[in-house]
Amino acid sequence: MEEIAANIFIEKKYDGVVLGLINLRDGIVLIDAPYRSKDIHSWRRTIRAFGEKRNTSLVMLDTHIDRTLGVRDMEVNMIAHRNAFDILSNQSLVIKQRDIAAGAALDSYEMPVNFRWALPDISFTDELSIHWDHAPIIISHRPGAHLAGSWVRYESEKLIFVGDSVVVQQVPYLAWSDLPVWLSELALLGSDAFRDYTIISGRDGVVAPESIERMQAFLSSVKKSIDDWALSGIPVEEIISSLPERLAQAQFSQAI
Repeated sequence: MEEIAANIFIEKKYDGVVLGLINLRDGIVLIDAPYRSKDIHSWRRTIRAFGEKRNTSLVMLDTHIDRTLGVRDMEVNMIAHRNAFDILSNQSLVIKQRDIAAGAALDSYEMPVNFRWALPDISFTDELSIHWDHAPIIISHRPGAHLAGSWVRYESEKLIFVGDSVVVQQVPYLAWSDLPVWLSELALLGSDAFRDYTIISGRDGVVAPESIERMQAFLSSVKKSIDDWALSGIPVEEIISSLPERLAQAQFSQAI
């Protein structure tokens, strides 16, 4: 586990997403959860080492499966955007047994039989604040990368968890995205408003400003292609056949 600011930690050793832990005076705020049982038990032991605090809540940054699988077994209050509640409420509970692998390839059909989703204990529409120390934790809805996407900001330490809004070592998962909104969010993240912030990706940990620029360039290219395809009348089969070449140009493993 890495301490990236005073009493703020990230954990990158588990399969799936990068986890966060913010240790406040009156409680602990967790960012996401592991999805494998052995990792959940290990992470819970790590959390207990900070003491038995009365308040512990977990913020789920979106409903991608390697974020949602382990939440129930964390046995803490879960906070997520209202869209996450709606998505999980309507998601199938009975699905085929398959091996579960992390990343964008992990989708809703790759689940154990009779799995029951954990629904948020607390949901919000625009923004939510947690006041457990001298400065609040701010959770805000950022639906560019995902309909239920959220960012977690701690202004006193100039630090922000942005989930899948920025990824470096894999291509982004686009199925739940809104590209114009996503690009506007990245423009905000790269602006003076966040110039001195430590930015934590949900897939890569702390990322550099150059990673935001790469995301903007890639998503702009994708959006232009989609717009061009929509006007051209090219058969869907031809579009699909061109995707491997486009993904090969992404170069998402060069800068963190």
